[in-house]
Amino acid sequence: MLANVKTMIVTAIGMDPSITDDMKMLALKILSGSGNDVRCGSGEPLVVSRSEAARMIGVGPKRIDDFTRRGDLKRVFLPGCSRATGILRSSIENVVMAGAR
Repeated sequence: MLANVKTMIVTAIGMDPSITDDMKMLALKILSGSGNDVRCGSGEPLVVSRSEAARMIGVGPKRIDDFTRRGDLKRVFLPGCSRATGILRSSIENVVMAGAR
């Protein structure tokens, strides 16, 4: 990412009082390409791709879209982006625990 683009994003994110510091750090790590390094205490990623979510649940990627439309899975959006960055791992774990298919 170009330095001036990163500066613009940091400034824009900093202006939104609804975004927590943790969310800001996560967004910047993902945008800088180190999103795969954003991990929880167990070493697992906090946000995973649609295809990885499908693999974890044991369904196809299109089924993941059904889960997100129903609200079973939580998509992660970065501020100002209309496309999801990935799926929140905790929502995947909830679906797996519930045995939803």
